Amino acid sequence: MLRIAFSEVRPAAKGPAIFIDRDGVINCRRPGDYVLDWSQFIFTPGIRAALKQLSSLKLPMIVISNQAAVGKGLLDLGGLRDITAKMHQALLDDGTFLAAVYYCPHRPDENCICRKPKPALLRAAAEDFQYRFGPIDFSSAIPIRTSGPRRRRVAVPFYSGGSSCLFRLSGMGGESSHGAHRCRTF
Repeated sequence: MLRIAFSEVRPAAKGPAIFIDRDGVINCRRPGDYVLDWSQFIFTPGIRAALKQLSSLKLPMIVISNQAAVGKGLLDLGGLRDITAKMHQALLDDGTFLAAVYYCPHRPDENCICRKPKPALLRAAAEDFQYRFGPIDFSSAIPIRTSGPRRRRVAVPFYSGGSSCLFRLSGMGGESSHGAHRCRTF
């Protein structure tokens, strides 16, 4: 598991957080490939404005993402950190602040405890926020993820009962919302 925290702000009381998937939400997926360097990272159309609006809620925004390219040896942790730093800086330039990023760098066949939909990344975020930022109320947490056949595995129960916002990207095909609310279509 790779943890990258961007803030030392300490909320005074327990509250919700916004959990955001990276690939397919923040950046466009590369069909049949991975984002291996910053030149391949393309923000999803409209996401920068959407994240800026979300940041006005003053809730911690935390990225939770599987990054199997690391486990497959296609990308090293330094490269992933570099992409993350540049993504964070671009969003900061827009006035959007991410509290932290949590990555699972393992391949799907490794059956690790941190690969979504398993909850280890969320548990790590909860622990970090408990001791560094203040507790997260997962019952009111807001996960933001893509919809479609590939995304069925990230169902609302993974996010401990919170509501889910789905971002359906044009050209993605089918949709499986698992009872979640649709927030915006790009």
